[in-house]
Amino acid sequence: MVKQRSDLRNARQDKRANQVTIFDQDEYSYQKFEGEQITSDMLHRKCFIGCEFIRCRFDEVDCTQVTFEDCLFRDTGFYSVLLNGTSLIEAEFDGCKFVSINFSLVNQMILSFGFQSSKLIACTFDSMNIIKTKFSDCSFDDTIFQECQLRQSNFENGEFSNTHFRHCNLEKARFVGTEGLALDPLQNKIEKAVFDTRSAMALLDAFDITLI
Repeated sequence: MVKQRSDLRNARQDKRANQVTIFDQDEYSYQKFEGEQITSDMLHRKCFIGCEFIRCRFDEVDCTQVTFEDCLFRDTGFYSVLLNGTSLIEAEFDGCKFVSINFSLVNQMILSFGFQSSKLIACTFDSMNIIKTKFSDCSFDDTIFQECQLRQSNFENGEFSNTHFRHCNLEKARFVGTEGLALDPLQNKIEKAVFDTRSAMALLDAFDITLI
């Protein structure tokens, strides 16, 4: 499986075609889409394998039953996008912005994604099995993680504002270098999670105590 993923990435680099601007096929492999204003009609039940989306914009797009496999999204914005049954397989989001996205609607049978240096605003992760997920160097604002399996996930250097974890499994997760973290250890499982001194102070808020 690892070799297959590696082969896909190599093929994406070797076979990358010129920028594509017309979405008239049902399946796209190893294509680069740059600066596109994406609409629902462009994506209807399409499959993208090994593709790159660079500086694109998804505004109120319906991604129902769309498949993104081994795709890279860089500097791309997602605003009120519907992810009903969307398949995200080895999808990577780098420097992206998400506003009012309910990730809980994606196809969770074959879900695997990662986030790097991205902004998540008013997003929802509810009852999701997303262990070992990368959220490194991301910022979270008005976002909720509820009843999620987040074991061994990486939130290093994250910035949190009005973001809550409720009844989540965060065992062995990493929160080193975070700011603004609000995490109730009485509501969440945090055994063997990793914190630095500053981020660990967030755990004390649940006890209503004062340090002097």
